[in-house]
Amino acid sequence: MYCSKCGTYIRYNARFCPSCGKSVLEEKNGRADLVFSKKYDLNLYDTTLKANRNFLLYIFLSIITCGIYALFFWNSYTKDLNKVCNDGQNAPNSLIVFILSILTCGIYYLCWIYKNANRIKEAGNRFNVMVHENGTNMILWSTIGAILTVGIGFFIAQYFMISNLNKVIKKIKY
Repeated sequence: MYCSKCGTYIRYNARFCPSCGKSVLEEKNGRADLVFSKKYDLNLYDTTLKANRNFLLYIFLSIITCGIYALFFWNSYTKDLNKVCNDGQNAPNSLIVFILSILTCGIYYLCWIYKNANRIKEAGNRFNVMVHENGTNMILWSTIGAILTVGIGFFIAQYFMISNLNKVIKKIKY
């Protein structure tokens, strides 16, 4: 959310703006309500946000196209993620993530999935959507889950990333 006084981004669990110190809570009828700027709402009702990404179709088309569809899919996913979160922490496009993940033996991918899973969780909190998985869950599924399930844990992490963003976008659009 953003401060209604100065427009600074405020973490979802903060009580005061870190920039100007204005209280985020406002007393109304004996009840504390969140007060925030609608600054982030400017692009959320964009009709290009896609809320029905299908995980099985993603896997199928990625196999058929030898991974080319996966780059397109994650690029589109990242654009929507950046629009929904609108927190100034824009995630890089999928080609950069792919190249840096190869160069760092997958470590960059783990950092990317951790950061963006936490961003989705925070966006879920902002829009009152229950998102159970956070960055730590995604790291565990991508590493330990992949080892214990012979690589399937990696896909489970991707499934959670896709379904969680779908949930948040559905809440925003409908």
